[in-house]
Amino acid sequence: MMLAIATLCLVLSGIALSALAWLSGHRNLLPPPDSPAGLDLLAHYNASVHQVFFVGLGLLVLTLAIQACRADHQQPFGSPLATLRANPITTAVLVAYGLWMVQESSWFYKEILTWYDDVLADQLLNNFSWRESFLSESLGRNDYRFFPLSHQDLHLLSWFTPYTKVWGVVNAAEWIATVLLIDAIASRSLPRHASVAASLLITTILYGFTSAAAYNYFQFIYSERLLCLLLALYVFLYQRYQQERQPRDATLTSLAALLAIFLKDSAILLVSLPPLLTLIAGAKRDGSPTRSLRSCYSLELALLALVPIFLASVLWLSVLPSFYAAVERYDAGLRFSRFAPDWRWLVLILFLGLRVRAVLRRQRTADLIDSVNVAAIGYSLALYALVGFESSNYMALPVQLVVVLDLLIVWHHWLAPKLGQQLTPRRTGFAGAAISLGIVALEHTGANSFLHRQQTVSATHRSWEATFRAMEKRARKAREAGQTVNIIYSKSWFKHSDYLKTLPYHRLIYLDPDKHQARVIDGIGSDSGKPYTAQPGDFLLDLDSGHKLDKYKIDLSRYDVIYRFDPNVSNGRIFRHR
Repeated sequence: MMLAIATLCLVLSGIALSALAWLSGHRNLLPPPDSPAGLDLLAHYNASVHQVFFVGLGLLVLTLAIQACRADHQQPFGSPLATLRANPITTAVLVAYGLWMVQESSWFYKEILTWYDDVLADQLLNNFSWRESFLSESLGRNDYRFFPLSHQDLHLLSWFTPYTKVWGVVNAAEWIATVLLIDAIASRSLPRHASVAASLLITTILYGFTSAAAYNYFQFIYSERLLCLLLALYVFLYQRYQQERQPRDATLTSLAALLAIFLKDSAILLVSLPPLLTLIAGAKRDGSPTRSLRSCYSLELALLALVPIFLASVLWLSVLPSFYAAVERYDAGLRFSRFAPDWRWLVLILFLGLRVRAVLRRQRTADLIDSVNVAAIGYSLALYALVGFESSNYMALPVQLVVVLDLLIVWHHWLAPKLGQQLTPRRTGFAGAAISLGIVALEHTGANSFLHRQQTVSATHRSWEATFRAMEKRARKAREAGQTVNIIYSKSWFKHSDYLKTLPYHRLIYLDPDKHQARVIDGIGSDSGKPYTAQPGDFLLDLDSGHKLDKYKIDLSRYDVIYRFDPNVSNGRIFRHR
């Protein structure tokens, strides 16, 4: 089935390339992309092709799910509860970490602020409807952006609850599931029924306390956390299929890979390189004819069929409309801009190098872990080519996951056995936890540590919320005193949100930082849209501008600070014109 769909997608890709060639020579036959007719054409095109895409994707997901259900009964993932019960200390750490995530969760953060307008719309009486802000972020962009499933987990979750604390619970569940899967993958690399002390605790410490984890798990706007869950699930199922050859595992592996490739444009490398390398290694080792390869490596061929599916989707959903719109790729200025690996990335290179040397010396055979490492390196290089690569950035979380897996395998196969010759299993476990904590402690001495990133995210949440409440209190008090309340704001994420309009003001004014001109956004009578000059008593609200007020040289000489959330935080201030 997958190969038939791949063949169809190759045909569709050929049609798309022909359309691109025609468009390059006949652009004048279509309306200019920035004209009303051109914008309307783009909107209708995006809506139509995405509808076809989601119908096709939904049918394929449903087909794979039915196949998995019809396969011979098999417990899919072992018993996570049994694993947690067997590791009470680690379970306490996981639960504490999850509760921390829930406590710090908030929608007062960057893009999610504008998405949340739709969540609160219609008095919460229109739950099960498409929310334009979630869709337009990943489906309505015509700048070669491609991750159509990104944020759609939040989109669906918002249908059932508007409370971000509940979203945080789901976030925590994803985190715990990812940790359990990473540990299960490393454990399956051991001989059957073998176990290693403190394995799950080491996984929790090394994966949870990285800067990339703080980015992803302490707020909602990045899709890498769900990508990592699917990546861990993909590798776990693929590994178990190779060991046990169960048809259900093969189907579920394809399903996890299918969903993952549409969460991030470069995720196709994470799911296609392992089967490609497995197929190449198998063909070289076995010298099998084509017919034998099709029977022995049917899963690998099915996974590689995702490549033409991905290619056709990219061409139709992103490249064609973006080419017509005649815009650069988003973040085009960041291409090859920065490559900043940390010591963990170097561990990735060293680990793979040592294993490849052992393969070349015929001391071992290449396996899935090797190909996953190659995929992680390819993923990081692809990020570098597209937007730059930093190991501490949120985009590096899948790479960090693979590095943690490598460190666990080193612990399982080398360190733990060595220590076990001298220490009891309990003391060996304590030693492993101590080594992990030492690694994290050393990392926290750097500028881009987990703690620094987590505190920055939490400070943003608290600053925006507290400053908004302070502004609301002062505006209401001023109105009750009979004063005219005019609130000015400048460069801000709140520019595209309606949330500021819930404040009790007479006029809401936007100060354009480029033109240094103020204009009434919302106001009494016929003031809306008119230029405005600041008057004594006016409020200047700095929810999230911070250093940008200085960067754009906003004149604050006639303003006094009447509220500051925290002197150590650049934003979170309220000024009043004197």
